[in-house]
Amino acid sequence: RLISSWELADPNPDDYTAALDSISRHTAQSDGDGAAGADPERLLQLALEVSTIGPNVEKVFVQMLARPDITPVLDLVEAAPASPAREMLLDRIVTPNRLVDVLHAETPNTKLGERLALRLRLVAVDPIINLLEDEEERLHGWACDMLVRLADASRPRVAERLADAPVQTQRQLLHVIDRLGEWPEGFCPER
Repeated sequence: RLISSWELADPNPDDYTAALDSISRHTAQSDGDGAAGADPERLLQLALEVSTIGPNVEKVFVQMLARPDITPVLDLVEAAPASPAREMLLDRIVTPNRLVDVLHAETPNTKLGERLALRLRLVAVDPIINLLEDEEERLHGWACDMLVRLADASRPRVAERLADAPVQTQRQLLHVIDRLGEWPEGFCPER
């Protein structure tokens, strides 16, 4: 009897009650998307910390890869603790196609290209040599420097590609061989 006849006046002003009702309805509608409003970088960072990649994180990761500069997502994934999830994401970020895209952009991001090439090692050598075949010489110096830095991976491939390369590329590749310190196995300059 006490409970059934007990009425308590709403202590909140009408405007405040209306605002609370509106907020609760809005939240209920957006509950279907757990990542709504979440900072993408923070969401990815948390997923890497617990080494779990769910559908919301996958969606955020794809959006981050679609950005013109993927340096922030590469930084974030590289800084994460070692785990299978981290390696899987790194494999999706660091690809030969991405290296080519970064270097053939209107404004090439050579710092990002360097990071990708140093991770790709042998797989990066041919795309870098291909840069030396471009008529536009803006990346020739960078390409030669990278081939020297990747000497253990690039030395045999530079020698293989030398004979069939265009003359201007042969000049660059001979310069790289000179800078390597020792000739590739089986290389003979007389040819």
